[in-house]
Order: sequence, then structure tokens, then C-alpha cells
Amino acid sequence: MNSTNVENSGLSFAPVSAEIRTPGGDRVMAVDSDFLVGLTRPGGAVVPYELGYDWGREMYELLERESLKSFPNINTMRDLAMPDFQKLFSEHLSMLGWGTFELKKRDEFLFVDVHHSPLSDAVSAAPKKDMPSTSCDFYAGFLASIFSAVSGMNLASIEITCSCENYDWCSFLLDNETVVQQVRNLIGTNYQPLEAFQKIKAEMGNE
Repeated sequence: MNSTNVENSGLSFAPVSAEIRTPGGDRVMAVDSDFLVGLTRPGGAVVPYELGYDWGREMYELLERESLKSFPNINTMRDLAMPDFQKLFSEHLSMLGWGTFELKKRDEFLFVDVHHSPLSDAVSAAPKKDMPSTSCDFYAGFLASIFSAVSGMNLASIEITCSCENYDWCSFLLDNETVVQQVRNLIGTNYQPLEAFQKIKAEMGNE
């Protein structure tokens, strides 16, 4: 959405009650970059991944209602073709300012690419002290949660590349907990996330 056309976005603002609402009537709020940076800092009172995971559960319920309105011939959002789900999913989140999302398959691995991440933009503008090399654990938890619900599988997610590290976009691996934990373990031994993923991918290719 062009920043000069917020008035055409469909969002409505009631000054007296301080409410911002989407065209569907859901209440939303605007946050500043300090809040977004706070979501990315390690050691906080609420783990960003878990917070994102909980948000994903709620978002699934909302999108389920939206999908039944938009596609009256389906019984559940799981009946949607993946392109239709991706369109519904990305359009809703982009309207709220969370970026755009693309589901991609690379070398038999499933990724979600996030373009124009506000978290990454906020981190890029913030001082680098104590900042991780990838910063979007909140998104990782969110994506793990909502794609687990949509697929009926128990998925986990981890950010492999981040636009705040000069990549073109943020890219999140979606896989089972075992594979994602293997990547996490290597990161814990000073591998960069992309290096860790490449090592795990090579090891799996040799099995």
C-alpha cells in the first residue's frame, strides 16, 4: 500500500474512541519502530517465537471466517487451493502493514519469503548492539503456527536469511521440529543461519 494513500486503504479511524478498524470490522492498532525492535531483542519477558505462535492461532480463526465468506463452496479453509490461501493470507497481512508473503519450494524444502518486513526495517534502522543476525523470531512462530493449522501437520519455522542482513527479503524455513531444531543447534555453535541450513541440507542429501 502506498504510504500516501492510507485514506484509500479501507481502514477507518474513530478519534473519540481511538479505534482503527479494517473493512471487515476487526480492530487493529498502529505501533512504532521501538515496539517492533522490542519484539526482536533476545531475553525479553515474552519469547517472540511463542508470542508469534499464539498470534498465528488467532489469525487462523480469523482467516477461516474470511475464507468461508469468500469461498462459499468450501467447508473449511483447508479445502482451499494453496494459491487461493496464499492470496487470502498475504492480502490480509499486507493490509495491516506486516509485509507480503510468498510460499516457495526450494530443493524439496518449503520456505515462506516475507517481503517488506516491518520488523526487519525497524531493526535495520536501530543500533546494532545485541541484535541477532536474524531478527524475526516473532514471524517464525507465527508462520509455524498458521501453516501447522492449515496443513494439519506439526510444523516449526526458523529464519534463514533476513533483509536486515542485506538479503533481498526475509526467508523462513518450514519443516518438522527435528529439522528446525538441528538448524537451531548449529546456530548455537556459531554457524550463521544460512550456513547451518546448508550443512543440514547437505547431510540429509547424503543419507
